[in-house]
Amino acid sequence: MLLNLSLAMVPIQNLLSLADLLPKLHHIGVRNAQDAERLVVRPDHIHKDLTPDDMTSITAALEQLKAEQQFVEKFNWDLLAYSPVVQAEFALKAPKVFDPAYIETRLIYLSIPTRTLRALEGAELDTVGEVLASQAALLEMRNLGERSVGELFRILGQFARVYRFMLGNLWSVTQRRLTPPALLKAIVGPLKDRERDVINKRYGLQGKELTLRETGEALGISRERARQIQSRTMEKLREGSSLALIHDWVDVHLPHLIHRSMMKLGGLANAEKLINSVSSTGFSLTLICDILDIELPALFARVELARAGQDLWCINKPFSRLAFDAVRAIHAQGRKTNLDPAPDSVVEAIIADYRTEHPVASRYPPSPTFIRNVLRHLDDFSLALDDNNDPPTPDP
Repeated sequence: MLLNLSLAMVPIQNLLSLADLLPKLHHIGVRNAQDAERLVVRPDHIHKDLTPDDMTSITAALEQLKAEQQFVEKFNWDLLAYSPVVQAEFALKAPKVFDPAYIETRLIYLSIPTRTLRALEGAELDTVGEVLASQAALLEMRNLGERSVGELFRILGQFARVYRFMLGNLWSVTQRRLTPPALLKAIVGPLKDRERDVINKRYGLQGKELTLRETGEALGISRERARQIQSRTMEKLREGSSLALIHDWVDVHLPHLIHRSMMKLGGLANAEKLINSVSSTGFSLTLICDILDIELPALFARVELARAGQDLWCINKPFSRLAFDAVRAIHAQGRKTNLDPAPDSVVEAIIADYRTEHPVASRYPPSPTFIRNVLRHLDDFSLALDDNNDPPTPDP
């Protein structure tokens, strides 16, 4: 079976299993699935640079494409939005037929109604595959009825028929090394001038972060008008295509950015210091949180920081446990509040107590820099004291 005209025009880079062969294929002029098919069906088109293993990979990729084509041509799409039986059939067969790229697509990429998307997020369903695996239970979920489920499957079915043509846009974020300012430029750039001006000033993307009143005065509008523009713009950003870009950037790039900042801060920082360290002209971590509609603690937990107090964070859980051990040694010295800068004699006494309390650490005592950093944040640690006035040990 030959590919139909539509699939024949699929860009060769959208056949993900051929990623390693792309340089070779582009070099010999193979741009789409039709060009690749010519290599397989006409031996005289086989290029000398392609090995037998290369040809096997190309053949397998085309067979995958043809299997999808056959399924699309025969499946009863007209009833997918209305029949639970057809939905169950699709949920069963689609994972076996379509490329993993379809099954692993995150739901935020699709034009799913906000209420339905929130219900799926509440059920911890994040990808197309997870929805298909949960098809039988969807109607039992809160805020999902027959119409919502039907519309959801209509969207999943429509996407199944076109996803091959969208791969370049959907998965490009994992290949793009967007700097923080470049990310926000991509997000804020398409906004209208007044919307962009309000966001820039409210979140300090071009200098100091302004209040609503200051923003209004700078733009010659009232405080209430500035608030209305900000509210409308945030809704636009939350509903727009940039939301998927932000989610992937947070998952792929933000952990490295925060890790570097935490290293500069000594592995221990309160939220304000961490925000100031990560944010810069052209980038605001607070704006990212507001677009995603999540609190900063949830974002920090998402990038696997460990909480060490109400507003204090450590770079990881082992570091947090070491910090709490240091707090105990500091409390043994009778010190209950921040000390910055700390005299050398105080630091040396704390390290001596640390060794007494934790013999295993005698070979690897905490550095003076580490102790000074803990002393600098002692008030933040105090917020985590339990009824016995003893710092709790974080969960391992």
